[in-house]
Amino acid sequence: MGNEGSKMTPEEQDAHQAAHQREVDAQIEAHAEKFRPEIKTEYARLAREKRERLEREAADEQAASTVAKKPQLVRSSKSDAVPKPRPQQPIATSEDDGPSRSTSKASSRANSLSRLHEVAPRPDRESARSNNNITKPRPDTNQGSSTDNGGRSQAAPLSHKRHSVFSDERRASVSKPRKTSAADVPQSTGGASTVGGVSSLGRIPKKSIDNNNIDNGISNSSSSRMNSSNRQGEGENLTALNTEPPNWYQALKPSGGRVRGTTYESGVIAGVKDAINKAKMHRGSGNDAGLRSQFETLSRYLHKAPFMQVTGQLLRDNRVLHKQDGLQQIFDPEYMAGVPYPEWLQGDAKELFNKWRNKNFETNLFWGLEAGRAATRHAEGRATTIDWNTVNRVSCDRHGNESIVNGQWWPLQLCLLRDGAHGQSQQGIHGKKGHGAFSCVIAGGLAPDNQPYPNIDEGDIVYYCGTDSSDGSVTEGTTRLIESKESGKPIRLIRSHNLKNEYAPEKGFRYDGLYTIVDFEILDPPDSKRQRHRFKMVRIPGQPPMRGTGDGKRPTKEELEQLELHRNFSGFAG
Repeated sequence: MGNEGSKMTPEEQDAHQAAHQREVDAQIEAHAEKFRPEIKTEYARLAREKRERLEREAADEQAASTVAKKPQLVRSSKSDAVPKPRPQQPIATSEDDGPSRSTSKASSRANSLSRLHEVAPRPDRESARSNNNITKPRPDTNQGSSTDNGGRSQAAPLSHKRHSVFSDERRASVSKPRKTSAADVPQSTGGASTVGGVSSLGRIPKKSIDNNNIDNGISNSSSSRMNSSNRQGEGENLTALNTEPPNWYQALKPSGGRVRGTTYESGVIAGVKDAINKAKMHRGSGNDAGLRSQFETLSRYLHKAPFMQVTGQLLRDNRVLHKQDGLQQIFDPEYMAGVPYPEWLQGDAKELFNKWRNKNFETNLFWGLEAGRAATRHAEGRATTIDWNTVNRVSCDRHGNESIVNGQWWPLQLCLLRDGAHGQSQQGIHGKKGHGAFSCVIAGGLAPDNQPYPNIDEGDIVYYCGTDSSDGSVTEGTTRLIESKESGKPIRLIRSHNLKNEYAPEKGFRYDGLYTIVDFEILDPPDSKRQRHRFKMVRIPGQPPMRGTGDGKRPTKEELEQLELHRNFSGFAG
């Protein structure tokens, strides 16, 4: 009897279930509303941190320029010299970079320089230039120099001579005396110029060119995006990569403590270095499984790093761009210590090194772009464009890789133009009269007759069609490809996700290496107005494998996540 009273009729059961379903639906809706503001708040936080970072960088650059303007020390005559005691010179050490060994020449120079005294700077600039005994004030042991290698720390006593971890050649040049010349005086520039093969902006001191350190131009702009890349002229070097730490990095000194608000970033950098050290321990031990495990760990950290917010000071404090214990340990044979890193892992490290070396600390895949908008009855439409006021243009008119790495990936074709990989925002062929084609994008687009181009993609061999003509003449793009066939110069090949074949990236655009044109055929009869040409392109041997499958597949999981995030909330289509 007691249980009979608790039974519900079918109508009551239906009502109860309906009420329960409404309650569940309300909870789901509440959760959805809860997480939407969090995503928007996260975007607002990232924007705020970006503004603060740019302000800090502007303040740091102003402070660095102020510190650089120090009074000069002038060697006095013997009669005016102030005698000073000669303390015993111990072996120099540097708190940050390790021990520095003295030489006989450096010791004698340090003793002679101990008789210097400080006087007011001479107002006559020409007289100052002609004085061969002018030297510089005693620098901070951790302060970077804006002069060339021969002029580093000349007036410093031997106990403060800094051990250089950047270039072995500097150790030899540190004992050479240097005279002040007109080249040391800042020269006014009317615009962007090229110093040592690297673009420079604004008023900077000219420097002599060292074959081992050609990055002598430092931008005075406070925006990190203006330093993201440097204009390159047309070149033939297929694998050019400068592994020298940049001047802006060398000019920084260790902060002596953890940079505020960088716990996560420091942890990722520490994870990279820990995996490198453990890989060194496993090399030659026969423990292939342990070595592979460290490679997997290293790749996870390297794939997170481009999307975390770093600063130049954070990189300097963690010695990320140092040769002996920086990213160069992964891809530079001189510092790899015999660890057999996979080629795709070396490529990821090179790409990250190039990004940070160029002072590009952006975390947004679409940095430098202005999102387009659809036309409405109240406003005209606008296409997505590059904001050249915030992006330092990189020339695409060159043969070879330059700083583009095999497997490098971009979400939009416009990003190829931004980074100097392909010089067209929409067209598939980029070249120059007399030089042939520099790059090609192979995609699944349609010809003017709304039929797919008869391209054939076999991976290492591609049959690529030029553009169709409408008047019987050979088109501009097709002419450039014919010139490349005659010259044999390499062409950068970029695959689009629109290909829909086994070699195409899942999303976006991927650089798959250098190809040469070995032959071509004409698909139409001589009297046809289309004049279609199809070119046989063969991948140059000896390059790293294409990264369409396997452990080195691009885009990475992190890149796809960032693409989805920005596509939904930044106004860009992936």
